[in-house]
Order: sequence, then C-alpha cells, then structure tokens
Amino acid sequence: MIEQSDTFPEDYGVDYCLMWINTDKYPSFTSRVASDSGEIIQEVNDNSKPFIYKIPILVDPDGINVVPVNLYLHSLLSNPDISSVDTIESHANALLSFYRWMSMEIPEHTDKRTGVLIEEKLPLTIFDCTEKVEESPVVRYRDYLLENIYAEDENGKIGGSPNTASSYVLKVVAYYTYLHRQRIVPLSKTFRPFEFSAKKVRIQNKNKRAQHNMLSHLNGYRGDVTVYTTGLTKPFKNKQKPQDADIRELRPLREDEKQAFYRYIDVENSSDTKDLMLYTAAEVGVRLEELITFPASVVEKPKSEVVKVPIGERINGCLTKYRKERTIEIPAHVMDLLYEYKLSKARKKAIESGLLRHNHLFVQSNGCIYAPNTIQKHVETVRNDLILSGLDIYFVTHDLRATFATDWLYKKHIETGKPFEALISELAHLMGHDNTGTTQKYINYLNDDKTWFDFSQRKNQFAQEVLR
Repeated sequence: MIEQSDTFPEDYGVDYCLMWINTDKYPSFTSRVASDSGEIIQEVNDNSKPFIYKIPILVDPDGINVVPVNLYLHSLLSNPDISSVDTIESHANALLSFYRWMSMEIPEHTDKRTGVLIEEKLPLTIFDCTEKVEESPVVRYRDYLLENIYAEDENGKIGGSPNTASSYVLKVVAYYTYLHRQRIVPLSKTFRPFEFSAKKVRIQNKNKRAQHNMLSHLNGYRGDVTVYTTGLTKPFKNKQKPQDADIRELRPLREDEKQAFYRYIDVENSSDTKDLMLYTAAEVGVRLEELITFPASVVEKPKSEVVKVPIGERINGCLTKYRKERTIEIPAHVMDLLYEYKLSKARKKAIESGLLRHNHLFVQSNGCIYAPNTIQKHVETVRNDLILSGLDIYFVTHDLRATFATDWLYKKHIETGKPFEALISELAHLMGHDNTGTTQKYINYLNDDKTWFDFSQRKNQFAQEVLR
C-alpha cells in the first residue's frame, strides 16, 4: 500500500523534488495471467499486519516517479544499518542533489551574439558511464561538490561543509551499488562509475565487524578485514574554508558592465521571460525567491514615476526572506514592461495550459513558475556570452541585487548631497533588512576611496556619452 502523506512540494512540476508517502515495509503482490487477453497483471495483496512507514520519494520535473531511486529508498527500510527514517531522508536529499545536478547541462540554444546554434547537450543520466572513470556522473558530481563547497548562495552567504559533501558522494556510491546488485546497471570494464581499491583494517572487537558494507563486502582474516573503498571522498579532507568566507566581497556591476548586460538581454525586444526577470532584479533589488514568486496582483499601469508596492507571502504569495512583509519601489519604466508582459498573449496561453493556479507573474510555457537553478543557469549563459564577446566580467544572480543597492545609494547621494550613512535606514527598508548592520556593507563599499573614484568615474563617463 502506498499513499501520499503530505501536500505537493513547491518545486513539484518545476524541478526534481521529494514527496512523502506512507508505505508498507513488507509489501507483497501476486502475478496472474488475464484469461481474456493473456496479459500479466500485478495485484498488491492486503497485509493483515502492515508495517506502515512514512518515507520520501523522488519525483522528476514532470511529476513522474523516479523508479530506481524510490526502489532504493524503500529497500533501506529493511537495511539493519539504517536506524531511522531521518537516515533515509538524508539518502533522499543526497540523491535529490545528484539528480538535480545531472539535469543542469545546458540544452540546445542559439548564441545571441553570433546566431550560431550551440551543440546540443542532453542532461546526464545514471547510465552515462564508460570505461573512463573520470567521466562518470559519480566522479563528475564529486568534482562539482569539491568546487562548490564554499560557494556563495543567492543571499551572498558563503557556506558548505566537506563532511556533508563527502557523505552525499558516499550515498550516491551506495545507490549505484544497489543498482548493480539489482541488475539495473551493469558494473563492468566498459561501465565504471567509480574505482574500488582494497584496504586492510585491523578490527579489535570481532563483534563489531560490519555485516552490511554499503560498498561491497568484508573478508575477515585473523583480526583483519579487507575493505573495498572508492577513495572518492579523500579530496574533501584537504578542503580548507577560505579565510574570508564570512566576509563576502560585493560585486555589483560597474556602469559599463551593467549597460553591456542590458544591451544583451534587450528587454524591449526579447521574448525570453527570463531576460525580463533579470532586468527586474537589477532595477528593483528583489531576491531570487522574491523574483520567482513575484505577485501578478501588484502589476498595474503606473500612475507615478516610482510605484511602491507591498510584497509578502501572506498578502500576495511573494516568498520574502523570513516571510517578512516589506515594500519595494518599482520605477515606472520597469512597471510598464511588467504590465505589458502580464497582458501578453504568450503569458495568457501559458496560464491557461497550466494545471496549477497561482498569483505569480513570471511563468514558463507550461504555466508553472521558474525553478531557482533555471534562473541561475540563465545568468551563467548570459555571463559566458558576455565574456566571449570580450568583456572581463563575472557576476551571479545576487550581484544584480547589489547593483541595485549601490546604484540607489549613488543616485540619492548625488540628488540630496547627504552622506551615505544618512541614507542607510532608507536603504535598509528598501532591501528588506532587519537591521542596518546588514546594509552597512553597501555603505562601506562606496566609502572606499578607490571604489568610489572608479564607481563615480564610470557613472559620469556613461552620462556624458548619453548627452552626445
């Protein structure tokens, strides 16, 4: 017996996600042949003493059950080394991360700069293993985690843990081992997801010898056991946290970079909704989650140069940080673009074709909202194309918010003549900061003599070019 336990997760129909179900620990079924058609029919038997557990399952972006993963997760219920459903959830989270990573390959697209069709790159699958171990999804996923352990999140915070990343890799290895034992994948000389090596370990207490090694098996001999290990997690032991990990260096776009970015996305003519989303982020200063769930109800024909609108989960479904309600300012030219998009035929068609009803402005062609990694991937594509065009630039989605903050400070300082410190409370309110301590980094950025000179010089240079 299997039944859904909770409501649909927010990422359902958008990205890989976990759903919770109630299932029998020892399900049984009967196979019989239909007399009329000869078809083999599988029937689940009623269990007089069912052992019902609540466990997570993995669902793909189309809402379809990822069968190999969910067979594996269910098998963990019968594993004597698994002590709780929390442990099963940790395996599920690791495989969620692994499958999301495999789906992150760039699909076929046309380079906006050259018009050349980029060679198609299909998402990786668990079957994409060859005789070259270093090219397998498992090893490449390990390398991805190594490179991004201390990566910055969309709020500019640097985090990550080598222990967590290492455990994720081990759980993926355990998953592949299960797939091999169930003959779903064939580990062989031409299908090598990882490499095993033998290592002898001295065991003092014979009673503590593990009976269920998740990698392979243990062979005891006179107090020694031979452990077969992949060695995949060894590099994590030497991964040191950056000394400045707690102090994020701001990277707002310089004026020339911002204008090159705006020319590339070309929101006046682009039919890609993601371009409008990035422009909104840079002009309004919303966070990624706020951008994805931006409420359609606040978008109207502007009646002033700056439109002030409230956002918050309780008032219009916008997912603000800590669910805090705040007011943002939308320039009239941005609101005009949002209003035009809201009434567009393409958006109306997408909404009508969607199964889910919501109040969010930005939608994909199937009517669903965008996943965070879709927007992040689009930023990466834009950034790479700008670099190929000869521009020395690097930015992530959160840097668009920093661009808004520093631009707002500069503009207000020029208009009012006030020092940046006098503007900190107003900026904190606009950015949705609980206290001005979080806002201080923007003040410090523009108060730096070298930064200020470069920042103002580029602003003035661009202003002069516009007047010519």
